[in-house]
Amino acid sequence: MERNKRDLADWVDSRIASLDATGEWRPDAVRAWAVLRRRDRAVRVRRAGWVGLTATVMAASLIVFALGEPRACANPLGCADDQAKPFAPETLLTNYRESGPANAKVTIEVYSDYQCPSCAAAFTNGIIPQIMKEYVKTGKVRFIHRDYPLPQHQYAKLAARYVNAAGRLGYYDAAVAHIFKTQTTWEKDGSIDTQIAKVVPPGAMVKVRQMVQNDKTLDESVASDQALGAQDNINQTPTMVILENGTRHVVAPIPAYPLLKSYIDDLLKK
Repeated sequence: MERNKRDLADWVDSRIASLDATGEWRPDAVRAWAVLRRRDRAVRVRRAGWVGLTATVMAASLIVFALGEPRACANPLGCADDQAKPFAPETLLTNYRESGPANAKVTIEVYSDYQCPSCAAAFTNGIIPQIMKEYVKTGKVRFIHRDYPLPQHQYAKLAARYVNAAGRLGYYDAAVAHIFKTQTTWEKDGSIDTQIAKVVPPGAMVKVRQMVQNDKTLDESVASDQALGAQDNINQTPTMVILENGTRHVVAPIPAYPLLKSYIDDLLKK
């Protein structure tokens, strides 16, 4: 083994000697660096090409993905697509303020003012939810909500316009509940639009605003309720009118629920 190593070393020495027989060879450092720089540049160019191609493909993919995604609308009045589609009158509801069977033996009408604190109490956690649960949803009684904005309440009529516009699109119950719930907030500055927008989807809200601004029938609806209330000599809200067998019974102020329940049950038994 040792001999083989010596033979290999002698062979290497002889090959080196044959490469430089004169013994005058010296390394050319300048040329070597030039060669290395050319090779390094070539490698960087190839790498940059691949990186650039990869980045281009990724950017193109992101653009395609972005174009395929639905765009969010930042306009509080609705996107251009929504604004370009006016609401269709034939799709609007007309009996959204009525609940329960039309042929019920007893009908309860409640006149309210959206800026009236007593009305808010009655509709949020008072008598009205109990009547709806026990009599209207069980089919015993028909319920009609009538608008009776009082002149001393600055924003009551505007609130009625917004709620009824939302009602025509199918959001009446949600709008009524939220406007009464947030009464102490919007009555300070009339920010009813902000509150209604929290319970009505953006696309429908565009149509609500269109109706509030342009639809005079919203005021006609309120005026009709006020005229009917005047016939009943209503002078406060909330006021309840109970219809039974063609007779209108005005109930104001509305009594505690146990007493009211006893009265309704007696009418249903007749």
